[in-house]
Amino acid sequence: MTTTPAAAGAARVTCLPWCRYGTGHRAETHLEDQNCYSEGTIVELTRVPQVFYSDSDCHPERIEAMLRSGPRMPLSVALYSEGLDLDVNLTLEEARALASALSGAVDLAESTDR
Repeated sequence: MTTTPAAAGAARVTCLPWCRYGTGHRAETHLEDQNCYSEGTIVELTRVPQVFYSDSDCHPERIEAMLRSGPRMPLSVALYSEGLDLDVNLTLEEARALASALSGAVDLAESTDR
């Protein structure tokens, strides 16, 4: 009898050193689900209305930034927000440019009278 990949579990992949799971994603049966994610950094957005997340609690809107990579996903900086329906993958260069643009905007705001 032949076992299917789903029945046998997917082949173990080697997790990246920063992967928050570190298990090889063996329970995932599709390559698209075998992505490594780093621990995320969450920024609460206090000027956006509160939203209900999947845990049914009301929270301030938030954006999470993390690393993501997998068999069919090149290394990227992922920005995710459940409430804003945001799921963006940036190259490292794009993420650095965005960080610089945000920092520059804050510097400009802080250097002038509000």
